[in-house]
Parts: sequence; structure tokens; C-alpha cells
Amino acid sequence: MAFKFQCPKCQGMDYNIARDRKSFAPTRSFELIFSCRCGKQLFGEQIEGEYDRQLKEYEATMARGVTDEERVERVRAERERKESLRRAMLYQRHHREERLRREQVIERGGEDPNNWREVEAGVQVEDEWLPSEHPECCAWDPCNKRRRANSKYCSRNCSNKNARARHKARGGKGDDKGDADVAKS
Repeated sequence: MAFKFQCPKCQGMDYNIARDRKSFAPTRSFELIFSCRCGKQLFGEQIEGEYDRQLKEYEATMARGVTDEERVERVRAERERKESLRRAMLYQRHHREERLRREQVIERGGEDPNNWREVEAGVQVEDEWLPSEHPECCAWDPCNKRRRANSKYCSRNCSNKNARARHKARGGKGDDKGDADVAKS
């Protein structure tokens, strides 16, 4: 089988090599732009260098008598190795993030480590009544329940009640005070 240039990133042959139309020099290799569907781009001398590297590798494998199937198998094995490494890195990052979130939830409220995911998601494990000056208490004054994670309120209902009360205190839609402000602007 004849030598075929491949993308150095994905080993695919679905690429395009074009000349840079903005270049003012006569037709030289540094005007070339290689772009593959995987997103890899090479310019000028990089294309020539990669082509020469692949050609030497192909000639060396042909001199040793390595068949195309063996070469394809090596490429496949290398891809699998890289993919398994990528998955391992993602798993490790996910595990680290989850451990940090768990530690933050436990540190924040001292909750039972077995239900830290529910606490983080804002699921009310139980309706706990707290004194109004407690830092974990809902921001809506009449309510004394524990607030949700990443919120000032224990529920959406308390958030809406507080918004309505602030709007009414400002002088909402129907008040003369609110209409006067609109007329001024």
C-alpha cells in the first residue's frame, strides 16, 4: 500500500491543505495551511516536518516488513491507551471535586456525612426550627426554618414572600408614590 499523509492528532485522512491567500511571497511551503476535522492545524514548515516524519516512519516499517494491519493495530492500541488515561484523569478530578464538596458541606453545617449530597442539593432532610438570630436561619423574618445550601431562604415560597414585601414597601404598581417616580423619569 502506498504512503498516505495522516493527521498527526487523529490519524484521519479527512483534512484540507490550502494556500494562505494573504501571503505576498511566491509559492513557498510556508504559505500552506493544514486543517483537519478534529481541529488540528499546522502551518508551513510544520506541515513539511510532519510529512517527512510520517514518511520516514512508513519507510522504516516497510523495511522491517510490518504490515498495514499491524500498524493500524498499534495506532488503535495507542488511541485506547490515551482514552483510558483521559478517563482516569476525569475520574480523578471528579473524585477530588466530590470530596471537596463533601468536606465543605460537613464543615458548613456539621451534617451527617451519609446525606451530604442531599444537603448540598438543598433537599430538606427535616424541618428544623432555629432561633431568628441563628446564621443558618431563613432570611424571611416570620420563618425560622434552616436555609437551603447556597441560598438565604428555606424555600422558593419564602423568597417570593420577601420579594413581594420589599416591592410593597417600595410602593409597588398601584401606589401614588410609585407612579410619581415613573412620571419623573
